[in-house]
Amino acid sequence: MSIDLLKNRIPEAPLGPFDGRVGAILRVGAETFFVTTNTDYVPQFVPISTTHPVSLRNDMRYGLDDPTLWPQKYSPTYCHLAAIPKPEERPDLAVMWWNPTPGDFEVGSAVTRGLGKLKFPQLVPFITAMDDLRTRIRKYTESTNEIHSLFPRLTASIDMALDRLRSLPSTYEKMVFGFTSMQRSYLELEALLSYMSVYKPRMESSDSKTGDLVVKHCMGAFTHEPQIAQMFFKAGLPFWLIRPTYVFDTENILAVVEVSLPPFPVDSTMEHPVLYTGNDTDDKIAAMHRAALQLPWYQDPFAVDAPGQTASQETGTSNAELSQGPSSTRAASGSRYQPYARPPTSHQSHSIVGRGRGEASHGAGGGRGDQPNSKNRNKYIVYDGEEMPSVIQTWAVALSQVNTNIPSLSLRAADREYILPEPALLITPTLQARRYQFIHHWRLLRDAFLFCLGNSDRPVTLSSQEWRDVLEGRVQNRRRNARTKNSRPLEEVIAPVLHACKMDALEGYPPSQESVPAYSTDQAKQVVWELAEMNFRFELLSLDKRASGRDRRESVKMCFAGGMLVEIPMEHSQLGLASPALVDRHRYHLRLATLMLDWRTQCRRPAFIVADIKNKRGWSQGEMEGLEKAVANYYTDTFFELFGRAAVIPMRLERGIVPLPSLT
Repeated sequence: MSIDLLKNRIPEAPLGPFDGRVGAILRVGAETFFVTTNTDYVPQFVPISTTHPVSLRNDMRYGLDDPTLWPQKYSPTYCHLAAIPKPEERPDLAVMWWNPTPGDFEVGSAVTRGLGKLKFPQLVPFITAMDDLRTRIRKYTESTNEIHSLFPRLTASIDMALDRLRSLPSTYEKMVFGFTSMQRSYLELEALLSYMSVYKPRMESSDSKTGDLVVKHCMGAFTHEPQIAQMFFKAGLPFWLIRPTYVFDTENILAVVEVSLPPFPVDSTMEHPVLYTGNDTDDKIAAMHRAALQLPWYQDPFAVDAPGQTASQETGTSNAELSQGPSSTRAASGSRYQPYARPPTSHQSHSIVGRGRGEASHGAGGGRGDQPNSKNRNKYIVYDGEEMPSVIQTWAVALSQVNTNIPSLSLRAADREYILPEPALLITPTLQARRYQFIHHWRLLRDAFLFCLGNSDRPVTLSSQEWRDVLEGRVQNRRRNARTKNSRPLEEVIAPVLHACKMDALEGYPPSQESVPAYSTDQAKQVVWELAEMNFRFELLSLDKRASGRDRRESVKMCFAGGMLVEIPMEHSQLGLASPALVDRHRYHLRLATLMLDWRTQCRRPAFIVADIKNKRGWSQGEMEGLEKAVANYYTDTFFELFGRAAVIPMRLERGIVPLPSLT
């Protein structure tokens, strides 16, 4: 059926929501539709009734299905998508459509040539734009009681993406996908703010102007529902109302145009899995959100899988909150709240009341667990070597006084292992050349092991002996004895890296002894400090999850200056818990103590850590010192109770930062 869309054309007449500045004819199979719009073009669209697969294109975007590139079918759940800016009309946000290139990918070690990160200068424009958006969101949320749940969700997604891009080594393809996912989240957040603060009030107001309010810099939406066209017309959002040609009647259409084709590639020459198949915008956008959140991020290497036990989310209710807070003494272990179920053992049936410190210390010979003997260094006493960073005395004393005569509740061998090398391991060899070798080998492999921490499978933990084999450069011919007969070859441990980088084997590892550079004392301290700090931060993350039954990564990160788990700037070595000034450390002690309120342990929680600690004002010097001691004591005691070994504690660099030898 052929119709004349211009038969009712009256240029001087005001246009309504069912008229069109322009119109177009669309044919889908045997059916014919006409489209009217309050703007001056009609974009190509994926037919509303057509089921199709959604997948990534070569540019790591979703082509016509990407709401930041092309208008989508109206979504009642994601109605703000229509307010996403258009790239050609928002040059101030050009970074949100910028595509990274291989030249923007900075490779770390030659050993893992396929791993790297986006160069930081390329992130600066995004960070600047995000800071501005945060300010505008804060002003809006302070002025209204109607705060959409997507505000915190999208903001958290962006924050996690920034963390990944700044700190997590990845392949080039995953880096690009991470960046485009972050761009998509930003543009959706920008649109949400505009929709809630500008367009939604217009829709709901009786005073809104009509017709002349078209905002051309917005993406707009397709719809076949007349009421949606009315709402968008009133708000000034672009829309395309699609109707069968047989209902065409008195619509005033001023011009007929050809359908506009997209300026970006629609097809893909790369093999990408199908993300979603269907024609529902809500489901499609939800699938994109899930894909962005499922990017590699740091897993809990010490997670305990127990039937029927799931940790609540950051915003959820903790198991501890559902029961009474911990008292200064404990009942028998049979009545103890256990974050994860463990098989009963004979030593757990003992009554342990008011478990405390000082009953035995490692200085006095130690007790059960990670014990000092002729072959093992006492890890409850901080190694005192020239290349060891400065200890924080309160934490060192707390570690040395852990009472290991009381049995640990940990039965898992993996709990006594390490996700990264125990820091002192790098600098305990007697021969200086061997210390250089250990330090350099760790730096060569660092990105590979950090990548493994973000792998979808649980990261591998290794014993001290296995880490020593790795640092010695034993790739396949691992030492075999009674303790290491089950050791895994290095290339098996980092198999996810080799697979992601399309490598069959490590290249150039171990390097020749002649190529290992010398490390000054200050350089060695820097490497050891970073390793200690990453171990400490990941251990705290795992400990808090096990002791509280909650997964609250963001709250844990707030216990550290800068809020990072890896890629910690050396300049932060005198910030946070390591600040030389007690008053500066105090705020971080308070944050950690607040987390500890939810811990359910047998060891006695110090009296300083009480429920109203967050509200206390006017701390004296003595009180701040008391809180620091309480936090350090409770942390090291709890870590032994739940993991059965000495915790890695925070340290400090006393001198200025010096460049490290090149890895290339």
